[in-house]
Amino acid sequence: MLAFLLLFIPFLLGLYCAYKKDGRNVLVISIGTVVAVLLCTIKSMFFFSHRVVPYSFGMNLYYHFIQGILPLALLIIIYFLLTKGNFGEKVEFVFPLIASFFMVYLPYFAMNSVESSVYSSYVLFIRPIIYGSLLIYVSYCLNYINKFLKNKLTVVAMGLLLIVCLALPVVFDSLYDIGKSVNLVYIFAIIYSVIPIAYSVFLFLKKND
Repeated sequence: MLAFLLLFIPFLLGLYCAYKKDGRNVLVISIGTVVAVLLCTIKSMFFFSHRVVPYSFGMNLYYHFIQGILPLALLIIIYFLLTKGNFGEKVEFVFPLIASFFMVYLPYFAMNSVESSVYSSYVLFIRPIIYGSLLIYVSYCLNYINKFLKNKLTVVAMGLLLIVCLALPVVFDSLYDIGKSVNLVYIFAIIYSVIPIAYSVFLFLKKND
């Protein structure tokens, strides 16, 4: 049952590497993986991981932002600050970096975000799809910002879209945690996920046609 949670993001990363063959991806993927392993190790050693889910949308929103979105944002910011090259060169390797990080971190985060050791279909299937889609959204938004860097309106629009894309997984997770409109959460989560994944698969198939 855990196979999908464990393998979905590695599958997306494999598709990306097959689509965009670049030897430099190996180093980037290695860095993302090592950072995730170190973070998970530190969290498991020094922080109490068992969670009692509160019936509060705001508290769950805060929890999922801190545990899910903040590590992603910090990873990208640190990557841009520490690496050399122009903005376009850095953007080129954002997806393999964050995907390799989340293929390790997401299972740890997902399995520690619930009270029970019996995981729901949301945790096992919907959450990896949501976060896999989020990584694709982040990559596309940054690529479009780079492509239209001189067009301020487009940059602002992509920036706002990026914020929305980052916010929605937190909202979905928080609503699910309190059992609010669960069926709608599933529906909107699937809609959120279909567009970037379908578009990415289309690009992959088109290139290999």
